[in-house]
Amino acid sequence: MRDIFASWEGFWLRPARAEALAMFRIAFYAAVLLIYFELDERSWADVSPVFWMPVSVFHFLPAWWRHGALIGGVQILWKISLAAAAVGLFTRAATVIAAIFGVFLLGLPNNFGKIDHMDGIVTMILCILCVSFCGDALSLDARAAHKRARRESYEYGWPLRLSLAMFTLVFFAAGVSKLRASGAAWMTADNLRYLLLSHVYAHHPPTSLGLMIA
Repeated sequence: MRDIFASWEGFWLRPARAEALAMFRIAFYAAVLLIYFELDERSWADVSPVFWMPVSVFHFLPAWWRHGALIGGVQILWKISLAAAAVGLFTRAATVIAAIFGVFLLGLPNNFGKIDHMDGIVTMILCILCVSFCGDALSLDARAAHKRARRESYEYGWPLRLSLAMFTLVFFAAGVSKLRASGAAWMTADNLRYLLLSHVYAHHPPTSLGLMIA
């Protein structure tokens, strides 16, 4: 039993370099900013309150949030915080703001009767990074303070491993759910063709490759 606990602890707390976590920080926040740069959730403020079916932390949301101008301001601050986190400027504050506002903005559409699974992993990683030391290297903060990160530490390893574990669990749970609900039919040619077509006409893919394959 002691060996099992030692292996478990060794996986999560194995030392890693600060630069590895910093590169993940840069890539993640830059990608989120790029993907959600045109995000605009102000229209949700105009939806009738009769459709409001709050989930999770949204149960505690005060009534005064339902203003398009307020949501627009939150969106601007969120995107600024993503950019600041990517370059490592006021990293701690930027990552905390990015996590709080990210949970609000990406979770908002889920409170009107349909739960969307597309953005869940993004909010999870935002929350993981905001309590990590991801700004100790390759950041404007470290350069300005002439601060050198610890050469290796478990503090730089667990955020990466937890993020990887979250990815694994999310996709594993999705696969199990699909197999339980519809068996192998979800990955047949007809269903795949439908998914490719629906994304072409309901979203804005960067290429028409999906339409060609369908």
